[in-house]
Amino acid sequence: MELNPRLNSELNITAKPARKKKLPLAHAFKLDSRPIAEKFGCLHDLFEAQVRLRPDAAALIFGDETLSYRELDRRANQVARYLQLQGAGPGKFIGLYFERSLQPIVAILACLKTGAAYVPIDPTYPGDRIRHIMEESEAILMLTEAALASRAAEYFDGPLVALDTEADVIGRQSPQRLTRDESGVKPSDLAYVIYTSGTTGRPKGVMAEHGHVYKFVLAFNEVCATTPQDRVYQGFSLSFDGSVEEIWMAFSNGSALVVGDKQTPRFGNELGQYLVQQGITYFSTVPTLLSTITDGISTLKWLVVSGEICPMEIVNRWARPGLCMLNVYGPTEATVNTTAFECVAGKPITIGRPLKGYGIHIVDGELRPVPHGEKGELFVSGETLARGYLKQPELTAEKFMTIPGSGANESLRLYRTGDLVRWNEAGELEFFGRIDSQVKIRG
Repeated sequence: MELNPRLNSELNITAKPARKKKLPLAHAFKLDSRPIAEKFGCLHDLFEAQVRLRPDAAALIFGDETLSYRELDRRANQVARYLQLQGAGPGKFIGLYFERSLQPIVAILACLKTGAAYVPIDPTYPGDRIRHIMEESEAILMLTEAALASRAAEYFDGPLVALDTEADVIGRQSPQRLTRDESGVKPSDLAYVIYTSGTTGRPKGVMAEHGHVYKFVLAFNEVCATTPQDRVYQGFSLSFDGSVEEIWMAFSNGSALVVGDKQTPRFGNELGQYLVQQGITYFSTVPTLLSTITDGISTLKWLVVSGEICPMEIVNRWARPGLCMLNVYGPTEATVNTTAFECVAGKPITIGRPLKGYGIHIVDGELRPVPHGEKGELFVSGETLARGYLKQPELTAEKFMTIPGSGANESLRLYRTGDLVRWNEAGELEFFGRIDSQVKIRG
């Protein structure tokens, strides 16, 4: 299975060699890819469109419980209306502190519908990290479950809402969808804040707007579109942006999202057997975990690997006819996935070409474009770049740069990845790791 041919032709422009002549800084960067779409929607619009198209199709599966798109929408609407009564709305932050189940997925949809940004917190986080995240985000409340409520209270002094405890009160709310007039949510409002580890030890809260994620979903659907017949496994922690890919590859296409529980195997052939039993056709994971599964997963149609360098032996073992295996690359700051490469057994592995709407720029230490084929630092531009880091303006200014335009050229905003890459002769990006790691190796 090949990547969308139309997308390939549109992206070839980014593989053109940079001019060898040194250009003024304002002209050193160009946005190589055209806008994704004229329509600029909110993230939950994608889910609600599927509710209208296939209301009775399975949307969310957890153990023996299945919610249709209609049922999931109604439940999320009730939670959203309840959250509005607690002050939720655009510009507000809500912490999510759950074990794996249906509840956090419902909570995410409810937050999006109100316009509040969700802040996912993994229950395995150290207490100090949880406290820091909740304090820095100034979350108006923390959504959780009864089994975790007492522990949550140790880390958060504000209001706690256990969805299962409040089920009766929530169930009395209207299941009707909030209108835009009721919520006030816009594509420019924040959808989530995902915290990544900081190089100084301080976590960084990456702020992604509805429009950023909406356009990522449209772009990734061009290379990895699931169908209503697919079943997507939700295996990543919600505090990792890989979960955004999983959730929205399902909900933007009418697929079923299958969520494991605490007893679900986390790796090895036991996980592979579980995925087969669940009929999983879409599996997104990291190469290290994939290497622990030796028996294969016969039901798969889509296999996406990210987060680490993918070894050739993994590709040789997994790539096969009827299975599209993608190696993807993307910093959280550019919204989930930036590039994609279709893996073929025996073919050298790269990180591929940019998704539509993502601009790729390779520069030297003076921020000048490098000649085609030479290594340089990767900068990313486009409509999916995060707003920045929550309450860290200095770090935001350091990592997110704006190059002023001149004449008819508009200014260009870029994210500095710190990664070393180059274009190869096939017009694909080769990845060589972190710039700082290269410096250490050399000296």
